Amino acid sequence: MNLPKNKVRFYLILFLFLFIALYYNLFLVPVMEETRLYQRDISTFQESMTASENKQIEIMGIQGNRKMLQIVLSEKQARLTRQLDSHDLIYLMLKANADKLDRHSLIFLEPVSREDFCIIPVRFSFSTDNKGLSDFLSGLQGLPAQTTISYMQISTGEVSQSNQNEMDEKAKVRYNLEVEMVLNFYVKGIEE
Repeated sequence: MNLPKNKVRFYLILFLFLFIALYYNLFLVPVMEETRLYQRDISTFQESMTASENKQIEIMGIQGNRKMLQIVLSEKQARLTRQLDSHDLIYLMLKANADKLDRHSLIFLEPVSREDFCIIPVRFSFSTDNKGLSDFLSGLQGLPAQTTISYMQISTGEVSQSNQNEMDEKAKVRYNLEVEMVLNFYVKGIEE
């Protein structure tokens, strides 16, 4: 009688083991596989959301920079003079510490029109020493009209010493510079 009880227990354990194996293979494995796929999709979505949030932050930063640049541009446009003629340009260049310059030529080139401003290029040729050139360039920066240099060619001319009677070996040597540059003056509106 003990034997059939053991058989029943054995079959019960075998049946329980087969039931667990079938449950694991038929239900749990597909559910776990699906869960793993969902987790992978969720992590992909989270990465894409993080990337899109970073892009949104970057776009907001660019928009902020754009607004600041628009403000700076409108301030610069407000500082542009309304109208300049050749006499005004010559007067402005005289105010730019040009007293040490030996002027050769001053040629007014064709104005270049942009959307809401105009560029008046002026070709200027002169001779000076290095101090005169640096004074002139710093004087250009202090002019009320906005000025840029689009072309500059510098070549050395003759060399002269400041005092030829001195016996000092460290006597100052002065280089004469031949300078040709194109200065651009900016004016509001479109030149007609």
